[in-house]
Amino acid sequence: MNKDKNEEEFSKIKNFRINPWMAGAIIGFFAASLQQIASMTKPPAYGFCMACHARDLINSIINPIAGTNLGIAGIVTSIPTLTIIGVLLGSFVAAIIFKEFKVTKAKFNVSYLKMFILGILVMNFALILSACPIRTSLRVAHGDIIALVGLICIGIGAIIGTIVLERRIEV
Repeated sequence: MNKDKNEEEFSKIKNFRINPWMAGAIIGFFAASLQQIASMTKPPAYGFCMACHARDLINSIINPIAGTNLGIAGIVTSIPTLTIIGVLLGSFVAAIIFKEFKVTKAKFNVSYLKMFILGILVMNFALILSACPIRTSLRVAHGDIIALVGLICIGIGAIIGTIVLERRIEV
């Protein structure tokens, strides 16, 4: 009886789906809440930024080894940098739980190289803007005009990317 109940609970969890609006609202709520709890203000007002947190994680590893002080001074990097590790471990555990983790032998394909280069460009442009879309939105909420321009550019890029992807879809 208890085993059936556990399987029923697991199937409810497994079949739970979250839509993009709900995910955005949850992440935005927690980003704003963590800003308030940690008393962070602009510019270190982090959201859920894979580019900025990856940069800070690398800086927090390299700075003590090299004896340098790279990065923006005054940012507490211990909590935000753990986001990268949490996302990687969480996605790995979720892939194993839902049996979607597969190790495959890779064959070289030009599209993989193109995606890798585009990923590097996205990360670099995010660091040039000094924000991901969530942090950019937080900066716009603080009244940052440059962030507003960046947010508009992110929207234009998303629209262009969607149009390019729609043209490649085979019906």
